[in-house]
Amino acid sequence: MNGYTSTQDDLNDDNHLKEQNGSTPFSGDVPSSPTGTFSTFSMTSTVNDRIFREDGGRRFQAQNDDYSLPNDEQELERLECQHRAFKAVQANRNYLAPVHDNLKDGSRALDIGCGTGVWTIEMAEEFPKVEWIGIDLAPVQRDIGLPDNLHFEQNDITQGLPFPDESFDLVHARLLVMGIRDWKATLDELLRILKHGGMVCMIECDFPWGLPGVPEDQWKERAPGHCIFSDYLKMAVEKRGYDHKAASRTIAALMRASGKVKDVDQIESCLPLWGWSDDPDLRRSGETMRADAEEIPNSVKIVIQDACEIPEEVYEEIKNGYLADLGKPGAHTAVPIVHNYGWKY
Repeated sequence: MNGYTSTQDDLNDDNHLKEQNGSTPFSGDVPSSPTGTFSTFSMTSTVNDRIFREDGGRRFQAQNDDYSLPNDEQELERLECQHRAFKAVQANRNYLAPVHDNLKDGSRALDIGCGTGVWTIEMAEEFPKVEWIGIDLAPVQRDIGLPDNLHFEQNDITQGLPFPDESFDLVHARLLVMGIRDWKATLDELLRILKHGGMVCMIECDFPWGLPGVPEDQWKERAPGHCIFSDYLKMAVEKRGYDHKAASRTIAALMRASGKVKDVDQIESCLPLWGWSDDPDLRRSGETMRADAEEIPNSVKIVIQDACEIPEEVYEEIKNGYLADLGKPGAHTAVPIVHNYGWKY
């Protein structure tokens, strides 16, 4: 097994902006970035002061206050680690949904919130006769050595996209949850630019994060630190106006209610936070994800502290409790993931 199940449609200043030198928190833990050096524009351009801001020693994009995670080299390395974990749990594939019929020769595909661009690059290499576009709030993608059938643009899905109606055969989005407050408006825009017969695929996580395969009444006994951290993260998500059940509930419901999407389906999966599983794909994913998991409390620190109004020393206790459960026997911690997809009428 690969750790997922399918459910059918009928189921209800400049220096800090320059690229960091030396090691990162991931240097000794994971392979070097598969996408190579991140965009020289994004790291060194003089217009960066209009693109990025600094808060608490971390760099954030300054285009949209809704998106609450950092956008510095440390975070970009975490996101690439996360991509490798996704791919591992999917048996070394970049997708679980049946995308092939919408990626025929001459098709056009769009990746929303592409981040470092690693997924989009790999898909452009796998489907070289498909035109690929990746968009994100910040231009942090590699800008040299790209496949000829791919280019990146800086755009914000929440402000509408600069594409004509019915432009794409596939629209893909993964882990936008920390930047979207209005999922209906987001889906409406995706469906606008999607061709009839085109496929929309939205992959998100729910909150809180638990222990898959373990009865919920045993979670706190097995992984108390993880559960406390996850509860605070869920609280912060809700206080910022995000939807903690977008992955499992809201997105599929909106697809069905739109009257524009047929054959809506969901595939449930997870990202293990460390290599606790006997299943080879889950174990490999968890071993890959471990470096990401250790970095997550740093990425969401400002979000949780600000939303939950907790002081530094309290947050450090929460963080340390969460970290203590990584690798702890019986603490099978993971991020619940749901792949939502369907085809436009």
